[in-house]
Amino acid sequence: MTDHNGGAGNGPDGAPVSPRVTPRWQGITAWVLLAVAGVLLPVSLIARWGEHTLVDTSAYLDTVGPLAADPVVRQALSDELTRRLTEKADVAPLVEALAPERPLVQQVLTPSLQAVVEGAIARGVDRVIDSPILDEAWRAANEVAQRALIRVLTADGGAAVSMEGEQVILDTGDLFVVVRDALVERGLGFVEGVQPPPVVDRQIVLLESEQLATARTVYAFAQPIARFLVFVVIAMLLAAVALAPRRRSMVTATGVVVMIAGGVIWLALDMGYGAYRGTFAGTALAPAERIFFTALTENLAALVPWLLVLGAAVIAGNIGLNRWRAVAGARTAR
Repeated sequence: MTDHNGGAGNGPDGAPVSPRVTPRWQGITAWVLLAVAGVLLPVSLIARWGEHTLVDTSAYLDTVGPLAADPVVRQALSDELTRRLTEKADVAPLVEALAPERPLVQQVLTPSLQAVVEGAIARGVDRVIDSPILDEAWRAANEVAQRALIRVLTADGGAAVSMEGEQVILDTGDLFVVVRDALVERGLGFVEGVQPPPVVDRQIVLLESEQLATARTVYAFAQPIARFLVFVVIAMLLAAVALAPRRRSMVTATGVVVMIAGGVIWLALDMGYGAYRGTFAGTALAPAERIFFTALTENLAALVPWLLVLGAAVIAGNIGLNRWRAVAGARTAR
């Protein structure tokens, strides 16, 4: 008999049997497979996450949709919408209706009426933000944005997300219109004529030119292989163990590779947030920047502890099994 760790065994009559000579190419192939799989494992998991979370529209909406209920996001939207609406709300027609052709009275009434209007707008915006209207508008805006962003990544262009100079721009004007129209329906007719902010004030830069080039490269690479690459990597790891002359050592090395993959993904997330930080700077959603990143990468981040635990379990299990076999072998020899 020959054990799988390369040692000699005993024949049926108890006489020693020379160990089976494993072809050299087999051992080299096993380690090459392990090395390639080690490189591709974090890549395949990140690609699978991107394909599922960012490219799949339903999964993307399930990820960012709940953000509309986040208190920080709601407060940021409420503050910005209230500010924009109160800046543009025109109380002059109301003052004229209350005191026609009486300029002095109008002058006295205007500040007080302006304060009343601002309060009414703030309360109205809060009610809209807390209603299903925001959830529906939020999901609709994100669906348009996600689909358009994919068109940009594939160089097809888009509407809600478009190229402007060397930047990819997200226009949030539609959300403003939805809230404004909801306020008009609730009786705040004085905001009916308020137009969305100027284009430059309602845009969020999603990608700079360098980020766009990188994103397109990653997308072009990941999209066709993301669905099956992780399974190829798993097959490579199993093949490495099967081909290895010293299988126990290979199993331990496989556990190490899995743990390293967890560390690589953790590092990628840290570097990713460093590149992402500041994306919403100067916009209404700046306070919620970290929340967006955390929501988008939650599933990927959850893989890190699982990979570390899985790798450690493989190593510990292999060591424990080897010790058990050694003890069992010693008892049998007695």
